[in-house]
Amino acid sequence: DKLMVCIGGAKQTMSAWRSFVSRFQTEYSILVFDLPGQGRAKINYGCMGVSLEEQVDALHELLVRIDAQKYS
Repeated sequence: DKLMVCIGGAKQTMSAWRSFVSRFQTEYSILVFDLPGQGRAKINYGCMGVSLEEQVDALHELLVRIDAQKYS
């Protein structure tokens, strides 16, 4: 029941987490997530720049959805 969320950033893809994930995969469920405009994530609409506030909002929405699925 332990979840670890790894957030991609600094213009790298989620593959940068590979060695980290291999260390913790037996103890945690691991979600690797690229924020909009980072790694391989695509921006589907709107401007191509994403503010820090928009990235925080995207992460918050992800966590809300994870929590809703876990407890529904």
